[in-house]
Amino acid sequence: MTLAVITSLVSCISYVGLMVLVSRAGLKDRVRWLFSFYVLDMLLLQAAYLMVSLASSEETALFWYTLTIPLPLGQMIIYFFFTRAFLEIESPRKLMQGSAIIWFLTVIVCVVFRSSVMPNIYRDSSTGLFVPEFGGLAIVLMLPVLMYLGATVFELIRGYRSRLHLQQLRIQYLLLAILVIWLGMFANGSTALRPYPIDVMANIASAILIAFAILR
Repeated sequence: MTLAVITSLVSCISYVGLMVLVSRAGLKDRVRWLFSFYVLDMLLLQAAYLMVSLASSEETALFWYTLTIPLPLGQMIIYFFFTRAFLEIESPRKLMQGSAIIWFLTVIVCVVFRSSVMPNIYRDSSTGLFVPEFGGLAIVLMLPVLMYLGATVFELIRGYRSRLHLQQLRIQYLLLAILVIWLGMFANGSTALRPYPIDVMANIASAILIAFAILR
C-alpha cells in the first residue's frame, strides 16, 4: 500500500469523523449545515484522490483527476457562503445562482476540454503515483477559486474588525484555515511537490480548524 493510498484513506476517515462530530453537536443552523457540505465536498475530493492512487492506467487516473478541479472550486464556494453565514451576512439569491452557474461551467469545461486542462500525465518515479501536467486552461479555471478565496478573506477581515473579542478568536481560526488551504494549493501547483500528499494534509488541517471554530 503506497503513501498516497494511506493518506487518502486517513483523510476520508478524518472527514467522516468530522461530519459525525458536527452532526452530534446538532445541525441546528445554516453555519453547521454549510460546514457539513464543505466536509462532504472534501470527502468526495479525497475519494477521487484515492481512486487516482489506485489507478493502474493513465486513462483511469486522468478521469479521476478531472474531478479534482471542480471539487476544490466547490470547496471555496461553500466556504465563502459558510463565512457569510458565520458572520450573519445574508447572501442574495442572485449571488448563489451565479456561483452555481460558475461551478457548472467549470465542470463542462473540464469534461469537454480535458486535453487542454491536463495535456499530459506521467508516473512519478519516487512515489509511483500518476501526476498530471496542467495546461494554460487550468490556470484560467483557477481564477474563480482565487476569486472566492479572496472574497472570503475580505469578509473575514471586515467581520474581525467589527466583532467582540471571543468572536474574533473564532474568526482567527477561519483565517488560519485559509492560510493552510493556500499552502496546500501552492504545493499542488508545484511540480516538485505535486507527487506528495501535502495538499491532502492541508485540507484535513483546515477542516479541523473550521470545526474547532464552530464548536468552540
